[in-house]
Amino acid sequence: MKRTLILVLVFGLVFGAFATAEAAKKKKKKRAPKPHVRVVEGTYDNPAPGIGGIVTLNGAGGTLDVPTGANEYYMSIEIIDDSGQQTYFGIAEENTIIAGGCGKTETPMEITPGAAYNITVTMGPGAEAPTCPGFATTGTIKVTLSQVP
Repeated sequence: MKRTLILVLVFGLVFGAFATAEAAKKKKKKRAPKPHVRVVEGTYDNPAPGIGGIVTLNGAGGTLDVPTGANEYYMSIEIIDDSGQQTYFGIAEENTIIAGGCGKTETPMEITPGAAYNITVTMGPGAEAPTCPGFATTGTIKVTLSQVP
């Protein structure tokens, strides 16, 4: 009788250990909060005159003003020109040119949260010609601002 009681207790302990391990696996994990992402889009129909990266006049219909928020640390840019060509664009922070590109940014660039940026699509092919040979016509400027890259 004593052996039977001990055997039942041992089986109970072993079964209880497996049951609690399975219950722990099934517990829902707490999700991390989603990082902040904001997309700003604008169209252009009159690209800025000049040759991108060399001489550019900001303004005309080829500029998109992008104010950033306090929780926006990275920016990606894509220019979708109706011609189908990649076109040159310049990036200015607080009216100072800081970068440029052809078609889109390859990786998100680090920015100053709360600063004002403007993205200017240039009429000419850009300083990277012939790697950026497109002449801008009309199209869309798409800017993605995010908290993480």
